[in-house]
Amino acid sequence: MRRHLESLVLILFVESSVCFHPSISVDKPQYRFAHQHPYEAGKETVESICRSTSWEERLRREATEALLPVFFPTSVASPTSRNGPTEHSPITAEASLKRLLRKKYQYPQEEFDSDRHQNISVNESRGRLAALILGTSVMRLRHWYIVVSQNGFILHHGAKIPIPYPLDRSLLSLVTYNDPLGVSEDENHEHITEEALLVRAMVDEHARYLSSSGNRTLPILPSNSSRDTELAIQYSLPPFFASSLLLQYGYTQAQKICELMNSPGPITLRRNAIQFPGSDDDLCEWLWEEDGIKAESCNRLHSCQNITVLSSTLTRDGSNGYVVGSSSIPGSILPPPNGAIRILPPESIDATTAERRRSIKSIWSMRGWQNGYFEVQDAGSQIITQSLEVRPGESILDYCAGNGGKSFGLASALLDTTSPTGGSHSNDECGARKDSTSRQSKIVAHDVVDERLRQIKGSLKRVGFTARVDANNDNDTVYVAQNRRGDCECTFQIATSSDLDAGIDCIASCFDAVLVDAPCSSTGVLRRRPAQRWDLTEKQMYEELPKLQLEVLEKAASFVAEGGRLVYSTCSLLTEENDFVARKFEQSTVGSGFERWDFSLIRGNDSLLSEDRHTLTLLPSEISDGFFIARWKRGTKV
Repeated sequence: MRRHLESLVLILFVESSVCFHPSISVDKPQYRFAHQHPYEAGKETVESICRSTSWEERLRREATEALLPVFFPTSVASPTSRNGPTEHSPITAEASLKRLLRKKYQYPQEEFDSDRHQNISVNESRGRLAALILGTSVMRLRHWYIVVSQNGFILHHGAKIPIPYPLDRSLLSLVTYNDPLGVSEDENHEHITEEALLVRAMVDEHARYLSSSGNRTLPILPSNSSRDTELAIQYSLPPFFASSLLLQYGYTQAQKICELMNSPGPITLRRNAIQFPGSDDDLCEWLWEEDGIKAESCNRLHSCQNITVLSSTLTRDGSNGYVVGSSSIPGSILPPPNGAIRILPPESIDATTAERRRSIKSIWSMRGWQNGYFEVQDAGSQIITQSLEVRPGESILDYCAGNGGKSFGLASALLDTTSPTGGSHSNDECGARKDSTSRQSKIVAHDVVDERLRQIKGSLKRVGFTARVDANNDNDTVYVAQNRRGDCECTFQIATSSDLDAGIDCIASCFDAVLVDAPCSSTGVLRRRPAQRWDLTEKQMYEELPKLQLEVLEKAASFVAEGGRLVYSTCSLLTEENDFVARKFEQSTVGSGFERWDFSLIRGNDSLLSEDRHTLTLLPSEISDGFFIARWKRGTKV
């Protein structure tokens, strides 16, 4: 029951390649090929069939009640309660939706009998309810502004619009209520609180937002409004975050980034060469024939855009800003990595209705995923894995492994017999210290959270690894996979922090390559986690996370062997978490032993304008999310 409820909630978040980090706990998402964002979901449902006022009215009333403890955590009454205000603990919109759905599951027959008479399915009702609750929560700043400025709540002269997270009764003193809902005609209107009226007005505004058919321009802001305020309200973002985007990228790029944050992201897969020996095109053909899913190689999609020039454009903070396989944001174009496959949305497929219906399914029910033929991973995230440039025979540490997505990507690259850089290449092109005749690689996945390590262990068999007792220690189990020719092997071990400090089959500082996908604000992947924008704080983004990231980077760097390679990455767009951390590392005692490692090997272009050629900023696009990558090599002692 609990997992099914979580699926109903998470299915609306259409996360195509979540960037997992040690500091963030994320449940396994449910993927549907409806390509809808949480505040887009439910729109077609409502517009496709005739709805009764009573059906929509009931759902809006339930959404209002569910959002009251979200927006007003304390001293909140039910909108129609006769018992006065009640105390509520702070709760997220997702948790409130789960609670409401759980309640509905107890009495499903009574709840939906009237809907069935109107030819409305249970799933349609729940989908619309989730859209109202989650969407109103995410778009709270925009809706709050419209409600207090136009829909009957009049902002007192000179008052500054507060950020409604959480709302507080003191905010009600800023507005004058003018009965926008016509509740005076309700016989119970004296029991409806001001808080409920305000939240209901925001729910109604979101319903209008969903049915606006693309016409979502914001009403005119006060003449003295700044551009960062305009961005914050238009796209419902914390104002301090909107200010940072404007400062770093300028208004045009910042606006495009904000638009993408409020749009559904692509669903991108990574071909797993361990289990699927064919090419990207072969996997796309298999997905259509076996799973009924239309997919296309990202490289093929990229080539269809006739993009031939890779130039460099600097963001305002001086770093290189790139997009992957798209020209929607001014900047340089990076070709997608090999192995990246994009699921095509059903509406773009020239197929019969029956074939389209086949496309509406969960990722986890697909035979291709169950067989381990692919993983869900954003194209930009795959570029992070690619930037380590691993070769057979190397030892590799994924220091912040999370759920293991990048660890498995590294293993696939090592055993890919279709790639010129994996499975068949033993040249020491990147400074690796292993003997070139070695064909056995080793990957160690480390994380500070034991539960994530257990999740990695649970996926190893599906990905293609089999358990084997370590010959040197009967108490240790290693996992082994081979390429299809059988001439290259990769072992996989899972390590806690105490394991690393003690040394696993080797002494410390023995890895040829170390990846540090550090905990971050996830501001580059907000379209995958829309509600997370309201969990961000200035102190966390500008002080706490950068401090933690530097500590993690310095610790991970101690495990890099002489001549080895180090990659630092985040899924953040903020300079404080990216370039600033990289520079502080270079100025530290640990970082002084490393030299910058340029990206020229994978960029294929030496005409870069920035001095920071060892860093790469991937801006959000229609193909990838936002990421940052920095690379170094460790010097050798004289």
